[in-house]
Amino acid sequence: MFNRLRFTVDDGIASIVLAHPEKLNVLSRELLAELIKAFDRARAVEARAVIISAEGRAFSSGGDLSDPSTRAGDLAALLDDAYHPTLRALVELPMPVICAVNGRVVGGACGLVLACDQVVAAEDTVFDFAFARIGLVPDCGLAWLLPQIVGRNRARHILLGGRQVSAEQAFAIGMVETVVPLDALGSTAMVAARAFAAYPAFALGLTKRLLTSAASLTLDGTLTFESAAQDRAGKSDDFKALLKSMAARQTT
Repeated sequence: MFNRLRFTVDDGIASIVLAHPEKLNVLSRELLAELIKAFDRARAVEARAVIISAEGRAFSSGGDLSDPSTRAGDLAALLDDAYHPTLRALVELPMPVICAVNGRVVGGACGLVLACDQVVAAEDTVFDFAFARIGLVPDCGLAWLLPQIVGRNRARHILLGGRQVSAEQAFAIGMVETVVPLDALGSTAMVAARAFAAYPAFALGLTKRLLTSAASLTLDGTLTFESAAQDRAGKSDDFKALLKSMAARQTT
């Protein structure tokens, strides 16, 4: 089913590993299509958390310069057909997604990483926002994602300057949750995934939707969404079980 990535599930945690290291996990149409299938699979098995990582010395070298659309300069088609559906499928996953990155993370791959809920970086990680240096504009949602995370002025500095951001710099400005030695990357991501998996899944899914929606809503709009989401959470089996447990303790 998968040629450019590996998908496994263990104890409710889905692992997606980019596995095309000979091409530095370039974001080819094939890899992006397989990512969407992997996200669908995570939904189907009702995973409680997802870890995304990569084989080799780079998380991803970014866009596929050999793609026919790239060579023809028809980049809108490439974005609309491949990048954007993948990004939307990632953002819409109802379970928390942890991204474990190492080596170089180039161009649009930065967008996929920053769309995850938590990022763990190896010490050798470098985020390369190369767009300005090669005559392109930021893609894969970065013009929206990066200001949300680091603020508008800092995002301008990074994107207009085509900057490279080290792991430590990324930690300092809030792009990553933690920085660890390369040999601790997988175990650190797994600890985070297990912590998320221990929480009620339905409420986490609603929280993700609330956070995503709030970025483009007014305060009043957010409060309306919040009320509807909290009402659904309050009627969930998880919350009912908590209330039942509390009532039982009070009577003993």
